[in-house]
Amino acid sequence: MKTKEIQLVLDLVRKGLIAVERDTNVLWTLEDLLAAQSTKEFQNNDQITELSGEEAISGLYPGCLNMGSALTSDVGPLAQTTHFLFFGVTKKSHETLDCSF
Repeated sequence: MKTKEIQLVLDLVRKGLIAVERDTNVLWTLEDLLAAQSTKEFQNNDQITELSGEEAISGLYPGCLNMGSALTSDVGPLAQTTHFLFFGVTKKSHETLDCSF
């Protein structure tokens, strides 16, 4: 059964994954996603799928300027929806991220 994409993205981010929008390469925070939900963005029916292997993804997109300190072998692309790629990090790495601007 398909679900609204915004709900899928929110669920994954709440579980600790990092969401990066495909078109803009921007990292979306939980607050950004909640704002998008309130303005009815990403309302398409969608599903979470594994990466097909055709995508050439070597690491996180440059959505966070100081993400480099968190890039370790524990970071990698895990899943996708129509508009987002999802990356997983260890708890330790996730706590070191500071994406405030």
